Amino acid sequence: MTLLYLFNEATVLIQADQTVTISMVGPILLNLLSDLELERKKSERVYLMCDALISSLKTRFGGFYKHFSIDTDNCKVKINTNANTSCLYGDPIFLMSAVIDGRFKFQWINDCTLLSDLTKTNIISTIKQCLIEASIKLNSQNKLDNADVQIITEEARSNDSNIPSSDKEKKKSLFPTLASGSFKKAKVSNATPKSVLDELDGFLKEDNMAHNLIFKNASSYQSLCHLARKIMCVPATSAPIERVFLQSGLLMRPHRSKFSQANICILTSLKCNKSLL
Repeated sequence: MTLLYLFNEATVLIQADQTVTISMVGPILLNLLSDLELERKKSERVYLMCDALISSLKTRFGGFYKHFSIDTDNCKVKINTNANTSCLYGDPIFLMSAVIDGRFKFQWINDCTLLSDLTKTNIISTIKQCLIEASIKLNSQNKLDNADVQIITEEARSNDSNIPSSDKEKKKSLFPTLASGSFKKAKVSNATPKSVLDELDGFLKEDNMAHNLIFKNASSYQSLCHLARKIMCVPATSAPIERVFLQSGLLMRPHRSKFSQANICILTSLKCNKSLL
């Protein structure tokens, strides 16, 4: 039964609804596979069971394991499951979220006994590049949006000042910005800002292992913090949402059948967030 201890712990951690969970997916999957490979070599009695569990992991989460050059096609036990779920875990969010979590950073990769030193070096370099590119893209998009809003406001004021007061109420347009003529856009720089590299290097050198480290020091890691807000809010499972539906079900009793949709939404929100009141 010791084989299932880690699976039980993983289930409890990944279904939490008041902590960040998306950053746990990568370290959990890598640790589970590493532990099963180790247990399979220890005893022949659990060999077949380990093979079945390993095959199940590789079939379900094969997209994630391919990042680490782990072969997912040589499963000795064939598992009948939806193969389409495998590619979903190839998304880099499962790699980036773990690194910007102060509890893991790159330690979960360096401690893995399954990976060679070359593989560790390559995957760490890849994740760093993904983080930098994602931060640049996000920051550039924000600058572009802010620039567009500013340009729209300036053009609207300029056009408004040139229109005679007698004609202002007569002319209407669904898209006044497009109809007014030129629409300028801010240029997006593809160069790698040095600040992003400095932020990442500084964050990785932190000794603090708090899961919200990057948010506590938001002033020092502005670009990474902005990226973290985007990806760390993603739940790893649907368990938190299912709990919300459960609370709605408990509220919707037969004697409350006349409740409107708005009232149910308000009561559910109050019930689920009563600790904040």
